[in-house]
Amino acid sequence: MTPIEATISPGGDLPACDPRITGLYRYWQSIRPADAAFPGRQHFDPIAAKKFIPNIYLLDIHREPLRFRVRLMGSENVRLMDHDPTGQWLGEAFRPNFYNEPTYAQYRAAAESGLVGYHRGLPVSHLGGHFLIAERLLLPLAKNGRAVDMVLGFAVYHSPSSGPAAPPELTPDDRTPGNRSDRQRSVEASR
Repeated sequence: MTPIEATISPGGDLPACDPRITGLYRYWQSIRPADAAFPGRQHFDPIAAKKFIPNIYLLDIHREPLRFRVRLMGSENVRLMDHDPTGQWLGEAFRPNFYNEPTYAQYRAAAESGLVGYHRGLPVSHLGGHFLIAERLLLPLAKNGRAVDMVLGFAVYHSPSSGPAAPPELTPDDRTPGNRSDRQRSVEASR
C-alpha cells in the first residue's frame, strides 16, 4: 500500500481505502443536517453506527493552545494499543512528539478548517509491531453545525500476513470502482 496523507473538503472524494472507512465517511455525510456545515456528536447514533464503534475515537478540541483530549477510545483501538488513553491529551496518548509530527497537521486542519483527514501509512501510536500499515479518517463535528468542537477519528490496521484486521463483508456500495482496496479486490476475485 502506498502511504497517503490527504486533507479533503467535506463531501470530497476519499482515496481508494478500506470499505469501513468509506462506510463511516458516507454515514457522517448522511447525518449532517441540511442547514449545517457539519454534523454534531448529537447526530451520531451509536445503534445505527454500531459496526464502526470498536475502531472510533472522539477528541475534544481545546484552543489556545490548540490541543486534543481523548474523550472516547473504541475497544479495538484500546486492545491494539494495550492501554486506554481516554482522558489523555494526544501527546500523552500516542507519542510525546505528536504535536511536532507531520500527521498533526491533519488534526489541526479538521479543528481549524473543518477539513477531512485521511492517512495511510505507519501507525501514529505504538502497536507492538503487529501492524505495519494504518488507515485513519478524521471527521470534524460541530454541535452548532458550524464551529468544530470535536473530531471523530476512525482507524483500521493492516498486517502483512493477514491483510485488514477483521476484514468485513463487502456491501454492494463497497464493490464500486474507487472504493476498493487491493485486499477487497482479492476477496471479490475469490468468490
